Amino acid sequence: MEQPKVGLFITCLVNSMRPSVGFASFKLIQEMGCDVEVPLSQTCCGQPGYNNGLPDSSRDLAKQLIQQFEAFDYVVCPSGSCAGMLKNHYPKLLSEDKSWFSRASNLAAKTYELTQFLLNSPIAKSQTQHSSRVFSQSGVEKKTVHHHSCSCLRELGIKDTPETLLRNSIGNENLINLSNPESCCGFGGTFAVKFSDISKHLGREKLVDAKNAGAQCITSSDLGCLLHLARVNDEKDHLELRHISEILCGQPQGAPIK
Repeated sequence: MEQPKVGLFITCLVNSMRPSVGFASFKLIQEMGCDVEVPLSQTCCGQPGYNNGLPDSSRDLAKQLIQQFEAFDYVVCPSGSCAGMLKNHYPKLLSEDKSWFSRASNLAAKTYELTQFLLNSPIAKSQTQHSSRVFSQSGVEKKTVHHHSCSCLRELGIKDTPETLLRNSIGNENLINLSNPESCCGFGGTFAVKFSDISKHLGREKLVDAKNAGAQCITSSDLGCLLHLARVNDEKDHLELRHISEILCGQPQGAPIK
C-alpha cells in the first residue's frame, strides 16, 4: 500500500532559529507511516505582510506556496500561526480569482497544524494503536506546562489535542496546569515590536504563572511564542522552553530555547 505523501512546511522561524523543530516534526510524521518531503524552495507563507497591510506581496507568496505543496496528500506545519494562514486566510486572500480560490481552498482542506495531524488526521484516526506507541516514553521527566498559542486556540480551535499527546508522552504526573492557560504570551508577531512594553508584560505574566504552578518546562506548538518568552525569561537556569515536537519525538536534543 502506498504511503500518504506529506509536505512539511518548515516556517521561517524554524528554518532560521530552531531547525531541531523541523527534524523532530519530520521524525514524528514519518513514524506514522508517511512519506515526508520538505520542498527546498519553500519560503515565507506571507503572514507578516498580510497582517501589516501588504496583501499584494502576500498574495504572490501564497501562490508560490500553493504551487509547491498542492500535489501532496497532506500539508503539515509545526506552527499554529502559519497553519492558520494557509487554512483560514489563503482562500480569502485569493477569493477574487476563481481558479486560485479553488486551489487555495483545496490546500486549506488538507493542511494541518502538527499536533492536529498527529492525533486528529485521517491517518492518525486509522492508526490509533500505532500513534499511541509513537508518542510514549519520551524520556522527559520535568514538570511541564503547555502554552496554548492564540493562533492554535482561536484560529484553529485546537485546545485538548496538545495536552492529550503530552499526557501520552510524559505522563499525567509531569503535565501540570497553568492558572490562566488561555492568556496571550504577548508575542503576536509584529505586535511585540510595535507594543514592546505591553508584549513584555504579558510574557512575564505567563512566565510567573508557570513558575507559580511549579513548572520546570514550558512547551508550545508555536516557536514564535517560545522565542518571545525566552526573551523576557529571567529564570533561564530554572525554566526550560521547548517546542512540543521536540518533546514528543523523544529525549530532547540540544539546549533549551534561550
